[in-house]
Amino acid sequence: MQTLLCHPATSAPVDIAIKAGVSCQKTGALVFSYVLEGGALRTVRVPVAVSGASPRRTERLWEQTCFEAFLAAPREAAYREFNFSPSGDWAAYDFSGYRENGKIAQLAKAPRIRVRAMPNRLELTAYVSLADALFFSETLEIGLSAVIENAKDASLTCWALRHRAERPDFHDRGGFIHALNNAYRARTASSRQKRSGTS
Repeated sequence: MQTLLCHPATSAPVDIAIKAGVSCQKTGALVFSYVLEGGALRTVRVPVAVSGASPRRTERLWEQTCFEAFLAAPREAAYREFNFSPSGDWAAYDFSGYRENGKIAQLAKAPRIRVRAMPNRLELTAYVSLADALFFSETLEIGLSAVIENAKDASLTCWALRHRAERPDFHDRGGFIHALNNAYRARTASSRQKRSGTS
């Protein structure tokens, strides 16, 4: 997993750290993992699931604690954004370019979110169908980020693998620095080649 950095324009508690990672399962799912830990975790407002309610697509999740992922194919302007809330709610958006033509992404399957909460540690794992990763290139460029809400004053801190602008901007393509080999796509292509008799 990689350490997320708090944007200098937002003030984070000293005793807090966030790590994030992504992997590709053999079953054809992308697994996004986030770990928030530290003694200051008690100062974080964490959304919780509503009793009896099922996780659902929800807008504006970034106005409270949530974890995010941005996916793109190399040399392609288009990208997809995912938001994962500790409540189990989620969102997904498509953009044709930097913040251009944003629209709700149509997914074949809703992301599955699992949360494990401990006194000084919060773990969130989100499972996304690779078919919903949208970009079927052999390599994905991924940005991992988080928005953390302070329970005392509702202020937000913004965390990402890299920050280049004066203000937090998770859509900045320069932050999509995690490269992931699309093993599922590679295996599918190999299988097709074998069926067609090509090498």
